[in-house]
Amino acid sequence: MAEEEQRHFELFTQLRARTDIEEQLQMMVETPASDSKFSDAIQLPQLGETPDDQEVLQYALGREQAAMEQYRSLAESTPPGPIRDLFNFLADEETQHKTELEKLYYEVVHSGGV
Repeated sequence: MAEEEQRHFELFTQLRARTDIEEQLQMMVETPASDSKFSDAIQLPQLGETPDDQEVLQYALGREQAAMEQYRSLAESTPPGPIRDLFNFLADEETQHKTELEKLYYEVVHSGGV
């Protein structure tokens, strides 16, 4: 998942360099209501010296949920075009990440791995 998150950063960097969408990049994008939840998810909670798998996975699930909501809101607030497409793509990727973590969570927590 870390590699996919790096790809997200690279997508934004490539988008910023495109001259064919410069006008769209200059537009102000409405800050979604989910923005504060996204910011909160960036801060690492106090998990203690030895967090268990369940705590770590719950935190990761919360981050994926916040990112998914953020990108979906950003897509809804931008006009049709490459920027909206990018936000929708990122929201879909975060949804996939969350699904993968939910499967892992179920395997770990319900197999007695915590």
